[in-house]
Amino acid sequence: DAIQEFSVLTGNYSAEYGRTSGGVVNAISKSGTNAFHGDLYEFLRNDKLDANDFFSSASNQPKPPYKRNQFGAAAGGPIRKDRTFIFGDYEGIRQSQGIVGSAAVVPSDAARAGNLVAGRVNVDPLVTKYLALLPHANGPVNGDKGVFTFAGVRKVTENFFTSRVDHKISDKDSLFGTYMYDDAPYNQPDSLNNVNILSQTTRHIAALEHSHIFSPGLVNSARLGFNRNAVINYQIVSAINPATTDPSLGMMLGRNSPDIRISGGFARIPAGFPGGFSHHNWNSYQLYDDAFLIRGTHSLKFGFAGENMRYNFFQFYNPQGIVRFTSLANFLTNQPNSLEGGLPDRINPRGLRQTLLGGYIQDDWHMRHNLTLNLGLRYEMTTVLSEVQGKLTNLRSMTDPLPYCGTTDPSLTLVFMERWPFVAASPSSTFCRCRDTTTHSKASRRRLLLSALLPIRRLRRSPGRSAFRQPIHGVHTRSWVEVRSPARLWNLIRSEITSSSGI
Repeated sequence: DAIQEFSVLTGNYSAEYGRTSGGVVNAISKSGTNAFHGDLYEFLRNDKLDANDFFSSASNQPKPPYKRNQFGAAAGGPIRKDRTFIFGDYEGIRQSQGIVGSAAVVPSDAARAGNLVAGRVNVDPLVTKYLALLPHANGPVNGDKGVFTFAGVRKVTENFFTSRVDHKISDKDSLFGTYMYDDAPYNQPDSLNNVNILSQTTRHIAALEHSHIFSPGLVNSARLGFNRNAVINYQIVSAINPATTDPSLGMMLGRNSPDIRISGGFARIPAGFPGGFSHHNWNSYQLYDDAFLIRGTHSLKFGFAGENMRYNFFQFYNPQGIVRFTSLANFLTNQPNSLEGGLPDRINPRGLRQTLLGGYIQDDWHMRHNLTLNLGLRYEMTTVLSEVQGKLTNLRSMTDPLPYCGTTDPSLTLVFMERWPFVAASPSSTFCRCRDTTTHSKASRRRLLLSALLPIRRLRRSPGRSAFRQPIHGVHTRSWVEVRSPARLWNLIRSEITSSSGI
């Protein structure tokens, strides 16, 4: 009820539209009038007349539940007659929906006991307790694999609010401001029904516009805008399976069960509660000015746009660690292939900055009563992506054999090409050998390597921290200590970790 009118553009855009190559949606919000008016509404939808889903029927599961309740209210009226008006709208959504096709491939009961198709193996007693993280198959079984399904439910709780105030300053000047808020969290269980996972998007949008009539043929509109998106991705918020909170299953200090991945098509066993998290905050500050001019047979529109984009994000990657096995047999016999884990209490905050500038002119030329030419020209550019603390690796020249590590010197943070000014290299996210030897010498790289390995060694000497033997091939570590680019280290383990009693 907050939308007065809208349009959707999918192609053949005029010059006033830029910034993106996708579709464009224009929406005009409602404003108040000299009379008070409002309404209430509610829309309910459920599964009473729905047929069962194909996958649920095939696995003899009941019909997935579905209930959606959409409700709200809108009202508007005058603050000062013929001068100032207000309008507001609220909409809420409460939805509970069964997750269709929640099927996971798990080891069959025979395989869990070590009776594999390829031959019997002895299940390591230390691995037995991790089988509690794998549910028993309740669907078709084929060889070592079975299908597990359950009636998972995704729950959505969304609240949307918008307000608008219009004010007529004079016959030639008018002003309006609007604010919109949208909070849309949803949570659902993982594919094995072990933990609840939260994803959430919270949005704030504010705009202020001033319009001035210079003459009957010339009108100008200037506006300021602010847009903020705050996103939480895949955050484990609660435990369903008590085994996910068992500290004896942890392999990282202060953490519970790790993320276990078994090759061969088996379902990934997600990390226990609490897991990692990823937070993203995107802020956009915008300035637009558009002018409308009619001269004879020409209808002109011209203006400029400026946008400053600030993207701040951080994540705690795999605090519980990841253990990989190349086969089910290797998992049952406790022969991991590799270990990857985030160092304790390390996150990788980044603050990316970029500015967009653009200008355009559009002319709808009515040459004849049956012929109109739409002529337009737009120029748009963006500044090179930068990071507030210089934590990006840059390529300064196409001939450089090595990238430069980040720096806070603004004259050195630009990514540029000597011969192709319209081509930019993507910043690297891998740890690199740095040309800036004053910042990263060989000795400093050795110290970084050592600091990444030390926490793993301490874990090995903590009795009972992990039942898994040391990986055959190596240890992954992810460290976000103060380096010029995010570090991802791969180290071959030879004699440093040799004990088979656990890491």
